[in-house]
Amino acid sequence: MSPLRKANKADVDFVGPAIDQNAKVTGHFPENLHADGVYQRPGNIEYYQENNIDHYFTGMQGPVGRYELEQEGGQLIVTNMQTSETLPACKCKSGKWGIKTQKGYRYFSQDEIEARPLRKQIEEMYPDKRTKRNKVEATIFQLCFHSCNNKTKYRRLPQNKIWALLRCIWINLRRIMGWTEQICQRTTRFGHVLAKK
Repeated sequence: MSPLRKANKADVDFVGPAIDQNAKVTGHFPENLHADGVYQRPGNIEYYQENNIDHYFTGMQGPVGRYELEQEGGQLIVTNMQTSETLPACKCKSGKWGIKTQKGYRYFSQDEIEARPLRKQIEEMYPDKRTKRNKVEATIFQLCFHSCNNKTKYRRLPQNKIWALLRCIWINLRRIMGWTEQICQRTTRFGHVLAKK
């Protein structure tokens, strides 16, 4: 019996090895990656660029924030999104940027400043690209939906892999069937409209 592997790594550490394994099985690297904002770690982004993978992040950790941050010519331009007021920012000794507010000072780290353009990219992304990850997560939900307490009734890894593969094939066939039914209904409706003319 093989020893159990510990689950003590963050999801972000599995991206590179998972894509490498996928490339071994399929024979090529994926062209696109649709992921949550947690996978935006600099090491992962370099990995995507090295392997020519277009990456689309559909969410980011943390709240949107009240201030719009733009760096231009070594200066930070801070705009309060609620009042549309532009506030002067100055660099502190700690390396952070700060503005004076009614309640005191508000400081911005370099991570916050770099995250703002990424949030803008997500907001401007086409809806079909933004919702693709949600559809994949819905598929994962369907995979586990009929299991009892998220446990399969099969023992050993090969049997579970076969079960997951067959279940995924079933999910995809159901989706293809639903999609073709929609296309057929649209075609017949369009045909009725033409016939009435």
